[in-house]
Amino acid sequence: MEKEDIPFFNEVRNECNEWLHNPSFYTLEESLSWFDQNKNPFFVCEVDGKKIGYFRTSNWENFSCYIGMDIHKNFRGKKLAVPAYKAFMDMLNRIYNIYLFKLEVLAKNTRAYSLYVKLGFKEVSRYEHGEDISIIMEKVYDEN
Repeated sequence: MEKEDIPFFNEVRNECNEWLHNPSFYTLEESLSWFDQNKNPFFVCEVDGKKIGYFRTSNWENFSCYIGMDIHKNFRGKKLAVPAYKAFMDMLNRIYNIYLFKLEVLAKNTRAYSLYVKLGFKEVSRYEHGEDISIIMEKVYDEN
């Protein structure tokens, strides 16, 4: 993600905020400041030359990292998430030698949880997160 992608990022992030561990709403200026300080790479996801969302990454260590995706409201429900996640994990494996993918999902986000199970993620633990439960999931990379 480049600085010129921040208005798109800010729009998508704010419209997805109810499903995120940090549900805060951010101004464009706050997102620009965050971008200048962020150390974890984020990646814009495009399909047919159109930005559909972005991938978050964090906690890079020992050939693993946390990943997550937020999709623009105009592209949700169009069966784009599974192929996008597969392509993203393939890219992370090929370029960065990542073989263990981790993520956290709020239990109330049943749609995302179902997606992760479909992708082959397995639940490894749960913990209380405010009034919800956060589920930690992992997937060992495979080429399928």
